[in-house]
Parts: sequence; structure tokens; C-alpha cells
Amino acid sequence: MQPVDQLNSGQSLQWLKQKIEQLRVTTIKATPKIEPGGLYFFFYQPIGKIKLPYYDTFPLVLVTGIHRDGFTGLNFHYLPPTYRIAYLKKQSVALARPMIKKYLVKQIRSRVVPVQPEEWAMSVALPLAQFRKKFQHVVWQESLDTAKNWKPGSGTVHVAGTRREE
Repeated sequence: MQPVDQLNSGQSLQWLKQKIEQLRVTTIKATPKIEPGGLYFFFYQPIGKIKLPYYDTFPLVLVTGIHRDGFTGLNFHYLPPTYRIAYLKKQSVALARPMIKKYLVKQIRSRVVPVQPEEWAMSVALPLAQFRKKFQHVVWQESLDTAKNWKPGSGTVHVAGTRREE
């Protein structure tokens, strides 16, 4: 994995333009199969967004599980970029906790675009989050507080912008 400080901004911009173009293609045939272990981004509108304290309309998700109506995964946008890279290098259960979200397929508002493993470091480093209702620095601080205070078997788990006790 290429260090973030060595990523070429021209390469990053070109990569981003290519991925955005892929989002514009709306034919269902072009949508890839979502699989555990894959990293994807897409536009999303959650059900119950009025009740959510905040949510990301452009998630970057590492899929961890498939469900009948959708999937669960880690949305990297809930952490600041330096912590995203740290998670890729050495997975941490505590860092993963605030990123765990569930997505319903019927609420996806674009193509689902896969990110190849060699593109992961670049994609998680880019400032692409589109949070609604709270500024991203507030979301990041709440996520870091959750990670810092989490202990196995207790604490708060965020699922699709809601909180529940574990």
C-alpha cells in the first residue's frame, strides 16, 4: 500500500474523475455484485433520515456481511483520513465500531462502484464524505470518542446513524 503522503494528487484527481463517471452509468446490468471483502462507494438516502442525528450520502464501504435486503459494512468516512489509513494497516475493533453501518439496497441512489484493492489507500484518503445534519469534524470527533471509550461487551455501537447499547 502506497503511503498517503506519497500519493500523487494528479493521479488521485484522475482516479476520482474516472470513478465519478462510472457512477453516472445507470444501467442495472453494469452494477457489480456486492460481496463481503469488497470496497464500494455509491450515493445513498437512508430510511428514517429525519430521525438520524447525521448520515453520509456518499459512503465508502468495506462490506462485511450480506443480508436479504442489503449489506453491513464499514463506512470509512466516519473516521478522519489518518485513522482510515491506520485501520487499513492494522485493523482495530475499536476503530471499526463507529464505522459499522447497515445499508438497504433499495435506498442506493446510484451505481455501486467497486474500488480495487490497489486503490484502497488512495480512496480512503480522499475527502469525499457528504454528511448531512452535522459537520464532518463533529462526526469524526464522536466516532473517535466512541472508539476510545469502547470496551468489548459494552459501549455504544452506531448502526446506520442510530445508537444502540451492546
